[in-house]
Amino acid sequence: MPFPVADRFKLLPPYLFAEIDKKKKAARAAGHDVINLGIGDPDTPTPKVIIDALKQAADDAETHQYALDNGDPAFRKQISAFFKKRFGVDMDPETEIYPTIGSKEALANFTFAFVNPGDITLVPEPCYPVYRGATYFAGGVPLYMDLKAENDFFPDFDLIDPRDAARAKVLWLNYPNSPTGKLATKAFFEKAIAFCKKHNIILAQDAAYTEMYFDGKAISIFEVPGAKDVAIEFHSCSKTFNMTGWRAGWACGNKDLIAGLGRMKSNVDSGIFTAVQRAATVALQHYDEIVPPLMAMYKQRRDTFCNGLKAIGWNVRPPEATFYCWIPIPKGYTSSQVTMKLLDEAHIVTVPGNGFGAPGIDGTVLMDAPALCVREIPDGCICCTLAGRLLEALAEIAEKVRPARLLIEPTGLARPGEIRRLLREEAVANRFDLAPVLTIVNPATFLKLQGKAMPFYEGQVAEADVIVANKLDCLPPADLPRFREALARANPRARVVETTYGSVPEDVLEGAAGEGGDDPHGHAHGASLSFRRPAAVRFSLERLRRFFAELDAGVHGVRPWRAKGIFHTEDGCVLFNLSDSGVDERPGAGDPGESRCDLVAEALPAPARPKLEAAFDACVARDAGGAA
Repeated sequence: MPFPVADRFKLLPPYLFAEIDKKKKAARAAGHDVINLGIGDPDTPTPKVIIDALKQAADDAETHQYALDNGDPAFRKQISAFFKKRFGVDMDPETEIYPTIGSKEALANFTFAFVNPGDITLVPEPCYPVYRGATYFAGGVPLYMDLKAENDFFPDFDLIDPRDAARAKVLWLNYPNSPTGKLATKAFFEKAIAFCKKHNIILAQDAAYTEMYFDGKAISIFEVPGAKDVAIEFHSCSKTFNMTGWRAGWACGNKDLIAGLGRMKSNVDSGIFTAVQRAATVALQHYDEIVPPLMAMYKQRRDTFCNGLKAIGWNVRPPEATFYCWIPIPKGYTSSQVTMKLLDEAHIVTVPGNGFGAPGIDGTVLMDAPALCVREIPDGCICCTLAGRLLEALAEIAEKVRPARLLIEPTGLARPGEIRRLLREEAVANRFDLAPVLTIVNPATFLKLQGKAMPFYEGQVAEADVIVANKLDCLPPADLPRFREALARANPRARVVETTYGSVPEDVLEGAAGEGGDDPHGHAHGASLSFRRPAAVRFSLERLRRFFAELDAGVHGVRPWRAKGIFHTEDGCVLFNLSDSGVDERPGAGDPGESRCDLVAEALPAPARPKLEAAFDACVARDAGGAA
């Protein structure tokens, strides 16, 4: 007869890692070479000095008995010495340090020790799933704090309702953050400590990745004065020393919180195998020779992987720490769909965002028991681990799931806002991702046209997200302040990049499709729009062709026009181009020739240009509305 599991399991979101593991095994059974960028497990071995220490300790019969609940005294003393050297913080090895079986069980047991039914825990999302799961199992209620890129992946404590803060028992933090890779700052930790003191909340900081950082140095929360009044911090040997299977770590901090954790653990386990504790002691003693090479290796992998993804059209924010990349997914997919597509078509294992909470629950509604917090969960990202074979993975991703691109250069448009509005509608309808809009401005021309009726040029500037002030060295120095003021008035929100003649930065689009570079024809590019889309989605042309017809008919006040068409190419690019073969003839429009536009193929990778030009010529010949 069936025996159903406890009802508490119903509170958890679906466990999708099992399905991924099933597909991974099936791919390997079918003979495919699977590249694993999934679960965070170091792919290099535990250092020999640690293994040798374990062997020696295992030969000592004294290590074969039950370990002491509060751990081997030598291990606790070494942790204290490490903390003093690494963070400049004193930790009493008798009352402020407690060895744990890795950090995962410690996070869960700490929750059971302090959270009562109905208590709120403040949980960041995305997050390590244990914070949420342990809260449910203890009868508590997780209240989620969004970690958004626009807030630098820090929670905003001001958004927490004071009534919820009054019921909160634990604030969970995790810095360096998994999976976003964000480092904490002392200023942020100060805010968190002040918030917890104000509302009498325990601050639980998961510090499993403090020894895996690249941009700036990871800190302990105890480097901030007053932290010991409210905080406990959880550390692990797993990622630091490539010891994930060994299960060794520790908690440290407020002595009352340490005592509560110890009381819980004494009832559910018998401590870490003493031989493992002795090996972990040796690991800490050899920190300086083990850890820096590992960090250098992961930094090199990070740079290789993130630069490679950017080159094929993925908008990636490189992690400051950890060995995870938190990667936004193309619109039109859920994180699970992207994960399965990568596994099925490229045989690459990644982790869907829904494994970490809110950004990956794929558009569903998550209701907390007892209905304290109901949220519409957005989809967002997948997580890739910086394992080996990254170059092979990048090649497979580029071949199988490289985002397609759409470029537009509407120089000469009377109303560029109209074309952008239409494209935004198409983006929503066809699940494209609209990238930054670029315009390259000639400062001298811009100043000359100020106050004249040149709406196409003014519109380009007003619509841009990024403005490149090119050929700045050709502008008289006395005119430079006037140019900057005029540009700021025309578009106060755009990012402005100032360059000299012929030196437009290649990365100016910051992940948008197309490459930077000076215009070979000697005049400024127009407002460039870029989309990313799933390769299977075909772009709807009907509405844009109607708009082209309006342009040809002079409806928008600029004539004559050639609608050179929209076409697809084999390499996944989509291009449409509007070319003005004449000038704006309305009164006050400016000097002849200033609205000229050329083919935008120069902005695409060189291998694509011949195909684009051939398709361009075929499209012109085919479309009855085009003029030669």
